[in-house]
Amino acid sequence: MKDSEYTWTIADKREETPNVYTFSLTMDTPRPNFIAGQYLTIKLPGYNPVEGKAYSISSAPHEKHVTLSVKKIGNFSAEILAKEIGDTIITAAPYGFFYPEEDDVDTLVFLAGGIGITPCISIIDQLSSDKDNRLLHLFYSNQTVVDIVFHDRLLELANQNKNFAYHSYITRQEQVPAPHHQGRINVSDVLEKIPQEKPATFFICGGMHFTGDLWKALRASEVKAENIYTEGFF
Repeated sequence: MKDSEYTWTIADKREETPNVYTFSLTMDTPRPNFIAGQYLTIKLPGYNPVEGKAYSISSAPHEKHVTLSVKKIGNFSAEILAKEIGDTIITAAPYGFFYPEEDDVDTLVFLAGGIGITPCISIIDQLSSDKDNRLLHLFYSNQTVVDIVFHDRLLELANQNKNFAYHSYITRQEQVPAPHHQGRINVSDVLEKIPQEKPATFFICGGMHFTGDLWKALRASEVKAENIYTEGFF
């Protein structure tokens, strides 16, 4: 049930970037099942919002541990980031609808900004593990190269899965090394890079402005609303 609570133990904590840490979570009882792209709502007594705050699962269902990757934004995330190996985290059951349908044969296009990569990499990792035949394109935006979360993991997935293409965009760095692109994600550029002979389903995840602007740009380019999934972070 959605209202169920689970107590997880932190088995590992690692730095991804100066402001992002990944927690590997485990529990003594069988963990709840989840679909790649879903999130866990962390509950912190004494902190607002009292109902908790959602964090997308950054691991794939086939992996041993469930991982949450948390960026330091405000007091709630700072309290989570203060936790160490051996501490516990209380969450609600996995939830959310930000994932492709199994029978959807479209090209899957992911547009991610910053920490918005978390549900996207879970989906891409799981589909790659399943040897899914769908074409996958990730367009990932960060302010600097140092801010990229999971860059090496994404390169490895692109190397292992011939159907997955990884496009990195850097917005606030003057000298941008290859293979990164300088500037913001542009929808016309996205549409040029994906196959035109078949339809595509788009998944946008990032800050509210990032998500809203790209949704509007896709709609202006005549992409149907039912072919766009969004998940905004704030």
